[in-house]
Amino acid sequence: MTINRNTSLQALILLATALLLSQPSPAQGQKQFANQGVAELGGTFSFQSITPVGNGVSGNNYTVISFSPTFGYFVADGVEIGVDPFGVNVVSGSGSSFSQVNLFFNAAYNFKTENAGFPFIEGLIGYTEESDGSKTHGASWGFRGGIKAPIAGQALVNIAGQYMQVTLDPEDAVNRYGYNQFSVGAGLTIWL
Repeated sequence: MTINRNTSLQALILLATALLLSQPSPAQGQKQFANQGVAELGGTFSFQSITPVGNGVSGNNYTVISFSPTFGYFVADGVEIGVDPFGVNVVSGSGSSFSQVNLFFNAAYNFKTENAGFPFIEGLIGYTEESDGSKTHGASWGFRGGIKAPIAGQALVNIAGQYMQVTLDPEDAVNRYGYNQFSVGAGLTIWL
């Protein structure tokens, strides 16, 4: 069975809507998410199997495994600063493999709403290094937007779209090397 991109996006939107409508409001006096002094810990893990197609012909498969922890702290109500300290992507296929390491700092605004969800926007800036026998690296940046929905106690599921401009310049590069990436994904966090 093949699931196309529109079906996946519709399923994510349906899941987010169901989570938002099913959550009760926090009890009186309980520490609330997105308030000054709250810390958020979590991250994402993903596994992808990709088969490129060009001119109707399938290419060799490759696998991408990604892990990215994150830490954020609310310096004011709704305003969060943080770090994605050690994002790792491992790509293998076609008899070769390479790894990519990211370090990003972020600033986000989490909107408070009357229901249990928190829409957010976030900017990211940092450094990316890729190793496949030779090293390429550079400053990378991007932005993310989505919703954080409570699922149990102080746990949140994060559903977001993200754009990244990743720079992977070889030594002595004059022009930019790298790629532009758009992705939709989900992650889990807890807040303290």
